[in-house]
Amino acid sequence: MSSIKRFAIEIEYDGTNFMGWQDQPDQRTVQSEIESALKKISGKLTRIIGSGRTDSGVHALAQVAHFEIERDILPDKIRLALNSILNKDVVILQCVEVGDNFHAQHDTESKTYEYRILNRRAESALRQLRTWHIRSELDINLMREASNYLIGKIDFTSFCRKKSITPCNLRTVSSLNIERKIDEIILQITADGFLRHMVRNIVGTLVEVGTGARSARNIPILIKSKDRRLAGPTAPPHGLSLINVDYGKDIFKE
Repeated sequence: MSSIKRFAIEIEYDGTNFMGWQDQPDQRTVQSEIESALKKISGKLTRIIGSGRTDSGVHALAQVAHFEIERDILPDKIRLALNSILNKDVVILQCVEVGDNFHAQHDTESKTYEYRILNRRAESALRQLRTWHIRSELDINLMREASNYLIGKIDFTSFCRKKSITPCNLRTVSSLNIERKIDEIILQITADGFLRHMVRNIVGTLVEVGTGARSARNIPILIKSKDRRLAGPTAPPHGLSLINVDYGKDIFKE
């Protein structure tokens, strides 16, 4: 007699042709694609819970989710079966059995996002769906100066999508690194949580600093204002990827 088992999966996906992570009626989403594949394996509807949502067009190198199925099957068999069913823009990297108390969303300690900017005059034929192309030369030293004001426990209301403002917009950013690699500027930000469009709004604001359109010293004033209208534009989704979900331990190597 089989018992209900809980599994965690690590997922990589290209968000280009998805309406985000979360299941939506009559829309192709990452969650609905995986649930549809799981139904073929388990024989019934199997809900999955992700570490969090990603918006339409946003990618993931290491999204994490959990689900339960009532079938005696090895984790690697689930991984192989899912990958044989799923389209090629979603891949299950790892699958492990976890305890009943593990929760992909509630147990998250921090997440890391990466945003890539192609900073050169010419566009790219190969990176147009992975980077935000900006022709004007960006001064990453100014961007780094501005980013220092965004580290710590801060009210990020000015960087939150207006329609999704929550009762508490305090988030703790532990690191925000900006590096230039040849013709790309790569921003990596780690926090205990993110508001809707928070990373993309931060990127859009830092780009203004990098072009000289905004002073780095304006950032504390912007934060204090709690006014989204005063921040920079929302950077396009295709430059953004979820690259790590931290649970305080490696759940895939236990």
